[in-house]
Amino acid sequence: MVDMVDALEELNRIVMDREMGSTQIAFAVLRKTAELVRGMSGEELEAALAKVMEVAHRRSSMPVIANALREMRRLLAEGMDAERAAESVIAGIGERIDESVTRLVGHLGKGVRVATYSYSSHALRAIRELEPELVELPFCSPLNEGIRASAELRRAGVRCSVSQDLEFLRRLRGCDAVLLGSDAVLRDGRIANRSGTSSLIERASELGLQCLFLTDPLKLDLKGLWRNETIELEGVTFELFDLTEPLENVLTVSSFGVLRPEEFAERASAFLIGSSSR
Repeated sequence: MVDMVDALEELNRIVMDREMGSTQIAFAVLRKTAELVRGMSGEELEAALAKVMEVAHRRSSMPVIANALREMRRLLAEGMDAERAAESVIAGIGERIDESVTRLVGHLGKGVRVATYSYSSHALRAIRELEPELVELPFCSPLNEGIRASAELRRAGVRCSVSQDLEFLRRLRGCDAVLLGSDAVLRDGRIANRSGTSSLIERASELGLQCLFLTDPLKLDLKGLWRNETIELEGVTFELFDLTEPLENVLTVSSFGVLRPEEFAERASAFLIGSSSR
């Protein structure tokens, strides 16, 4: 029998993790939830899921966590067992990621020079499939996620150039496109990503570069709950994310295709509402 208090504490540690991306956090939460509710039914199950959802909402900057749990709850209500429900949601996300990568390669073609920012497993997966000539990355201070991203790409045989943040903005001139992940998409088309992204997008706009955000319908902030979060390093507090406006050079890439952010938000909204009504 799983101890509820211990399980919820572990779920909270997963939800608030600073190393994993939002999709990886959602996967870990789904699997831990399956372990927690195994064998439960009726009111006991609903009460446990309500407590898990409370924990998920503590990371309202990453709506994929709560949205994935809602998908799992729907499958449980249809009679699916907990493990199958969790793995079904994970498989669905994985299939949509595969489709988004295919859409991106079709849009950009292979052998291009791209820039990326911060660390996104979705974006790095797409970059590997592009087989780029070169990838430009900044250190992305003060968390230095660019070093981690470049190490992963280099292990996959991708040629990378890592530079200081200001130098990176100059090196954008040699790129064909900017490719990014996303932590959330708001219903008005604004996109949440690592702090500093919006400044990068403005510079790319000046250079006439397309900025493509890899995303998924479960990243839509359907209920308007998105809130930024802060992190403290050596006594300095800063916001972890910023919001990119849906400028002319900004596009989303998902299983829906390559769309303007507002179009993606509309399609994702219909997907989530339709899913919850099934």
